[in-house]
Amino acid sequence: MSRPVFIGITMLIALIVGVIGDLLFNLTPSTRLGINAPLYVLTLVLSVFIAARIAKVRVNRRNLWIVVPLLFFAFMLAIRTDASLSLLNMLAVIALGGFGLVYLFAPYAIDDEPISQMVGSVLDGTFGSAFMPLSVGIEFGTHTVSGAINAGREGKLPRQVIAIGRGALIAVPILAVFGVLFIAADAVFQSYVERVANWFDQDTFWALGQHGIVIAVFGWAACGAIAYGVLRRIGAPAAPAEAEHKPKRVPFTLGIIEAAVILGSVVALFGLFVVIQFAYFFGGTAALELSGLTYAEYARRGFFELVAVSLLTLALVLWLDWVTVRGTPQQKWVFRGAATALVGLTGVILLSAANRMYLYEEAWGFTHLRVYVHIFIYWIGVLFGFFLLSLYRVRGEKRVFALGVLLTLIGYAGTLNLINVDLYIAERNIERYENGEVLDVGYLYTLSADAAPAMIDLFMSLGETPAEKDAALHQALGQWLRRQYDGVRQDFQAGANPLAWHYGRGMAYAALSRIDRYIPPYDRDFYMSSSRSAYDFVR
Repeated sequence: MSRPVFIGITMLIALIVGVIGDLLFNLTPSTRLGINAPLYVLTLVLSVFIAARIAKVRVNRRNLWIVVPLLFFAFMLAIRTDASLSLLNMLAVIALGGFGLVYLFAPYAIDDEPISQMVGSVLDGTFGSAFMPLSVGIEFGTHTVSGAINAGREGKLPRQVIAIGRGALIAVPILAVFGVLFIAADAVFQSYVERVANWFDQDTFWALGQHGIVIAVFGWAACGAIAYGVLRRIGAPAAPAEAEHKPKRVPFTLGIIEAAVILGSVVALFGLFVVIQFAYFFGGTAALELSGLTYAEYARRGFFELVAVSLLTLALVLWLDWVTVRGTPQQKWVFRGAATALVGLTGVILLSAANRMYLYEEAWGFTHLRVYVHIFIYWIGVLFGFFLLSLYRVRGEKRVFALGVLLTLIGYAGTLNLINVDLYIAERNIERYENGEVLDVGYLYTLSADAAPAMIDLFMSLGETPAEKDAALHQALGQWLRRQYDGVRQDFQAGANPLAWHYGRGMAYAALSRIDRYIPPYDRDFYMSSSRSAYDFVR
C-alpha cells in the first residue's frame, strides 16, 4: 500500500477513535475516570492492529505479551481509587504503550534487547508517537498540494475546481440577498431561519468546541500510535528476521585477579556484617531490648542505608560482569562463585532491611511510602535472581537481565495494585489499634474510597452509641465515611455517564449505602480540622 493512501486511512481511523474517546469521556460534564479508560486503551490498541492489518505490516507474535500488562494497568484505572496508584497506572500504560509501539512490529524480540536499548525504546516510542501526527499532517498536506499541482500541469482537475469556486463566490451574495427578502416576506420562513440560528447560540458553540477539543486529543493519540507503529514501516528497508546486536567495545577491562580481589574483599565485609545482623534478624524484639535499642533507632537509622547498599551491590556486580575478562572456564567459575556469594549475602541484607521496615511499620504505623518501599525490597531480590540467570548465561546470553528489569518493574507496579494499598494500610493500622497501639485518624483521612471496607468495620464495631472514650473516634470515622459516600454517590445520580462506572467507587457506594442511616451528617468544620490534624486514639 502506498504511503499517501495509508496516510488518509490513518487520519480516518484517528478521527473514528477520537469520536469514540469523546463518547467515552465527554457525554456529561461530571464524567470521571472509570471503565471508559480501559475501553479507550483497548480501542487504541485495536486501531493499531487494524491499521497494521490494512497496511500488511507484520506483527511480531513473540512480543505480543507486552499487551497483557498494558491492558492490566489500563483496567486497574477502573478498579483502584487511590490517586497515587492511578498515577502509577497511567504512567505504566503510557510507558508500555510506547514500548509496545517499538517492539510489536519490530523484527527482533524484546528479550534479545540490551537494557539501554529498552530504555531508549520507551522514550522513543512515547515521545515519538506524541509528535508523529505533526509529520503526518505535513506529509498529508505535501501530497495534497503536490497532487493538485501535478493535476494542474496535466490540465485535468483545476478547471473544474476553479469553476466550482468561482460559482460559489458569486452564489453566496445572491443567496444572502434572496434570503433576506424571503425572511421579510414570510413569517413562517423567518421562524424556520430563527430556529436554525438558535442551534448556533453561544452555548452550542462552546459545546461544539469542547467536543472538538476532546476528539482532537484522543484522535491525536490514535494518529500518533498508528503513524509511529505502522506508517513509518511502510516503505522502510527490510530488516533481517533477527536483528544482530554487535557487542560494544569495553573501554576499560579488568583481569580475573583484580575482579577476585574486589569481590573477595566486599564479600568479606558483607559476611562480617551479616554475622552481626543474624543476632538481631532472628532475635527480633528480644535482641533489641538486650542491646538497649528502640524500634526507631534500629529501623529508621539503617533501613535506607541497607537499601542503598543493595542497589550499589547490584551496580557493582553488573559493572564487574561487563569489564572482567574471563578467558578460561576456571576463571569464569571463580568469578561466578564470588559474585554468587556476594548476591547471597546481599539477599540476607535485603531480608534485614525488610525486617527493619516491618518493625518500623509495627511500631509507628503503615503509610504509603513505607508500604511502597517495603514491597520494592522484595522485588529488588527478584532482580538479583535475574542477575544470577544472566551471570550463568541462561539461554547463552546476558540479556536475560534486561528482560528481568522490565518484568520486575511490571511486577512491582502489579503487586501494588493487587494488594490494594489503601485498604492494606487501613487494615494494618486498625489492627494495630485493636492491639493497643495508637491510631492516627488524621492519616486515615488521606486514604481513598478503597479503604472503605476496613473503615466501615471499625465504625460499626463501635456501635450506634459508643462509649465516651470512643465517641470522638466514632465521629471522626463517621465524617470520613460521609465524605466518601457523598463523593462516590455522584457516579450513581441521574444523568451520570454509565461509561464512567468505576469498580472501586461502585463497591464503596454499595457498602456505604447499607449503613447510610448510621453515618452522621457532614460537618465541614470538624472534617477539615480532622484532616489537617493528627488525631491519635488508643484503645
